[in-house]
Amino acid sequence: MKRVLLTFVTVGLLICHSLAQAQDKVVTGKVTGSDDGLPLPQVTVLIKGTTQGTPTGLDGTYRIEAPAGSTLVFRYLGYISQEVAVGNQTVINVILEPDATTLGEVVVTAQGIARDKKSLGYSIGQVEKELIETRPEPDVARLLKGKVPGVDVITPGGFFGRQANIQIRGQSSATGDNNALVVVDGVYYDFDRFQDLDPNNIADINVLKGLAASALYGQEGRNGVIIVTTKTSQKLDDRRNFTLTVNQQIVMNEVSNLPEFQNTYGQGADNFPNVTYIGNWGGRFDDGYIVPGHYATGSVPGYDVLFPDLQGDVDYQAFPDNVTGFFHKNYGSNTSVNANVVAGKTSIGFSTGLVEQTGYVDENTQRRLNMATSINSELTDNLSLNTTFSYSENKTTRPTFNVFDRLLYLPRNLDLMGLPFESPLDYSNVFYRADLENPLWQLKNTFSKSERKGFLGKVALTWDINEKFSIGYRLGLDAYNTMSYSRTNKGGLSNQGIGSMSTSNSQSVNFDHNVLFNLNSIELTPDLELNANIGLRSRSLNSESFGLTSSGQVVYGFFRHGNFTSHQPNGNIDRRVNTLSAYGQAELAYRDYMFLTLAGANDWGSQVEKENRSLFYPSASLSFLPTSVWQSLQSDVLNYLKLRVGFGTSAGFPGPFQTRPVLSANAQAFITNDGTNISTNAISSFQPNPNLKPERLREIELGLDARLFNNMVKVDLSLYKRISKDQVLSRSLPVSTGFSSTVINAGQIDTKGVEAAVTVYPIQTNDFTWSITNNFTAYETTVIDLPEEFINLANGLNYAIEGEALNVFRLSYVVRDEEGNALINPEDGTIIGSGEAGLPNKVVGDPNPDFKYTMINTLRYKNFNLNIQLDYVHGGDIYSRTANNLLRRGTTRDTEDRDGTYIIPGYFGNPTTGEVLLDENGQKIRNNIQLGANDLYFLNTIDVNDNSVYDGTILRIREINLSYSLPYSLMEKSPFQAASLSFNVQNVWFKAFNMPKYMNLDTEVSSSNANGRGFDTQADPTMRQYAVSLRLTL
Repeated sequence: MKRVLLTFVTVGLLICHSLAQAQDKVVTGKVTGSDDGLPLPQVTVLIKGTTQGTPTGLDGTYRIEAPAGSTLVFRYLGYISQEVAVGNQTVINVILEPDATTLGEVVVTAQGIARDKKSLGYSIGQVEKELIETRPEPDVARLLKGKVPGVDVITPGGFFGRQANIQIRGQSSATGDNNALVVVDGVYYDFDRFQDLDPNNIADINVLKGLAASALYGQEGRNGVIIVTTKTSQKLDDRRNFTLTVNQQIVMNEVSNLPEFQNTYGQGADNFPNVTYIGNWGGRFDDGYIVPGHYATGSVPGYDVLFPDLQGDVDYQAFPDNVTGFFHKNYGSNTSVNANVVAGKTSIGFSTGLVEQTGYVDENTQRRLNMATSINSELTDNLSLNTTFSYSENKTTRPTFNVFDRLLYLPRNLDLMGLPFESPLDYSNVFYRADLENPLWQLKNTFSKSERKGFLGKVALTWDINEKFSIGYRLGLDAYNTMSYSRTNKGGLSNQGIGSMSTSNSQSVNFDHNVLFNLNSIELTPDLELNANIGLRSRSLNSESFGLTSSGQVVYGFFRHGNFTSHQPNGNIDRRVNTLSAYGQAELAYRDYMFLTLAGANDWGSQVEKENRSLFYPSASLSFLPTSVWQSLQSDVLNYLKLRVGFGTSAGFPGPFQTRPVLSANAQAFITNDGTNISTNAISSFQPNPNLKPERLREIELGLDARLFNNMVKVDLSLYKRISKDQVLSRSLPVSTGFSSTVINAGQIDTKGVEAAVTVYPIQTNDFTWSITNNFTAYETTVIDLPEEFINLANGLNYAIEGEALNVFRLSYVVRDEEGNALINPEDGTIIGSGEAGLPNKVVGDPNPDFKYTMINTLRYKNFNLNIQLDYVHGGDIYSRTANNLLRRGTTRDTEDRDGTYIIPGYFGNPTTGEVLLDENGQKIRNNIQLGANDLYFLNTIDVNDNSVYDGTILRIREINLSYSLPYSLMEKSPFQAASLSFNVQNVWFKAFNMPKYMNLDTEVSSSNANGRGFDTQADPTMRQYAVSLRLTL
């Protein structure tokens, strides 16, 4: 009986097993990475709840037998695991997302040293290639906007070729260079060449923000470091022996921010037409006025002969497109090719890129060619070679920036595009007034070109003596030549209308040699491990330039220096700056949860005298992981926590030739009546300071990194304070000294700030992933000590004043009473300005924003990927001459309401003293004098500087990028491994909340120099760009 029962049980089990086997199905598919679309080999594909599984092949494909109701789990190191229910599917293709929360992430730090990110006691920013490549914007600096907390990209207008400035954690120097150090593939890269980089050849960008992070770079890293790794320089991973990626992009460019013009009133004053005036304070167009044609007024002699067909009267009417017609929608292309191949133990990389674009005026163009190659080879078992060579040509053209001086506030009744702009006899300027240049004449007859050819080279050898000790040597070369050319035909108003031409040629050759000794994983005790690096570096910066300016053009339209009557050399410079540095760091790792790093660098700089040349900069940082010490801290809420503290020091060496007397030689100081040159030699009016020292900096940084809610939230928070002493400042000297100025060490600037990067993953499913990256930056730079009452930093607008924020506006202002009411001139009802009342200028604005916030939304649904970047800047004043002129001339709809009269709110005051006037009862007298719109804007309120200062708060959709990766089912039948289509828009939309409503002025535009902030002096408008891209990978 037992045997019968056992037989039945066995048969039953076999039947169940057979039924289960009958329900199994064969599932196939391919696993790729979302970061590059390439197949992932050796991905573990498991049936959930079992140990049954299979790995993917080299081409990312797999085959597995799985029950219909089971779930497949896909796991791969460095990527987020994914689970997919089998259901009725027989083909399951999976795209794995890179795991931004991987604890063992290795990052490139100072001097190219790779370190585990959890061991870092300081903040480091990272920008992945997906946020940079396949964009229509060719300038990498502009693409970095908002991508990293603490990184401030200050951009001028919208013309191609305009150099952006990149400042990290504000300004540490009032007068010195504040731009970040750029390192490309381990080689120092001149900041002026940042525009030469090809965004499509960038693998990633790491940003060292604080002094503890940049300590090994010495004084050159004081402003932070941007470390760029190119795709060309990277070795292929184990997935393939060959890759080839081609990207083709078509771009359209247009102007993004023209004002909304009013088309109700035209030229004139006091509501009556006059077509010789500049302002639009004349009559209404619908009143039916008949006026002389613009070239028939007689205000410019000879037009009646030159343009007989344009004489007589015309209708007084608006030309709504007279400004918008000046701008065009132009097109361009961007082609890039990246290839990598592995042959044995050698990896070879190659890339080339070509950008050809035209801006919103035909005369603004950019053509950039990039070519790069690299070789990474294991020469022997312990000797490796790494080389990178790149060549670039970057050519930009543009008209004079002065083309915008009058364009935006042209008379609304001026037919700019329909009237002649040049004389038919000699091609000289023709316009409705003799004292103004026609913008169309400027477009044709002014021209500037810059052409830069650059070479970057690196040869590096690494000798692994054993698994614990290695020695590396790196030779870097950054060399480039820049030819600049500008010209203006005769017949205009500049330079007395005689025409001019200027050419210059500059060359820079920068060498750096670096020797690095590395100790790896030295076990001091069972719990304590040592990693150490000691290096020596020498850098030589060599530059020379020469230029020639000629004036007095003989033949119109012919530009050779021989076609000009006067010549003057300019910019003859031959300069060398040498820096020698010794540096080192030691990392002590205790039980893999506490990491102490001690570092330091000593620089010897040639810019100062011998006794001040040697400076040592110590630094230290600590990283502590509480969640690794006390496992009980880990929960579904807190998954990972790192606390960090860093301390760093650095210096800023002054520019050369400020410590010794300089001979000023002039070969043409005087010219006698018979044409004889009299040469002079004299001591410069600048008094050298042999005791000049570098500026000194120190910084402390506190921060934490955390992962929360099952890694759905990632937090990176930093607080810091930086102190900059011994500022290098210019000081005026009395004439009695025989000099006009000198330079001194004095003053202190402190910066306090907070940075936060919070990434949230609200949704993560098999088909849909949504991540939100939030970047927050706030800092305040304050002048703590200053030897003078104030120092002009830029254009008579930005000042350093003790106790104030750096770069405040010190300008004229509306005189007010104690309650803040404006004081009014009792004679004419206009406001009383400080200049009129004999009062000194005062601080009227702060261009530094209160904070900046960026939100980057990334939504991935199956093969679709959408990125949207929003930027918000709160506060930060802007002084806008553009807004001033648009209001003054009555051009925009902001001044369209002109019915009736206006009374400026306020009380009567004494215009010569700025004191409040009182009546016989001792009471203030309220203003009751009526003004017309012409008097309100043109003659009074805009004349006082603080009325041209606005709160620059702005919200912007900076970018929208939509891409689609073709599915594997299509790719397996083609020769391509991956293919994608993308659509991108840059500078989509913005809203400047506190500017006049119809001004449409982008407060991000800056006309300032490298250290100036927050002013717009008729800058070129910003650009909007659209692009469609096709990317194919073999």
